Amino acid sequence: MSPNGLVQHVGGRAAIAVVCAVVMTMTLLYLPGRMFSACSSILGSYILVLGVDCFVRTGYMNHLAVITKCRLDVVYHAERSAMMLQAVALVLAIIGGFVQ
Repeated sequence: MSPNGLVQHVGGRAAIAVVCAVVMTMTLLYLPGRMFSACSSILGSYILVLGVDCFVRTGYMNHLAVITKCRLDVVYHAERSAMMLQAVALVLAIIGGFVQ
């Protein structure tokens, strides 16, 4: 667990974003039904976890702000509660994908 995410270098983050965008675009072109199910389940799980974090205040929003570089004034250290919410989001996305 790292406070700045798995990839520390800016170039590495850009490369991962480009690879993910290309894979998602190709998948959307050839399998639109399955891709829509996957995208909606991932988006729904993250929105649910962010909503929970607004009330519980575990620091998950700060975690995302640091990783995405949205806010530079946030100081964040990887905490167990935020990582647990990340795991919950992943499990909800998988369950949502299977249900759809």
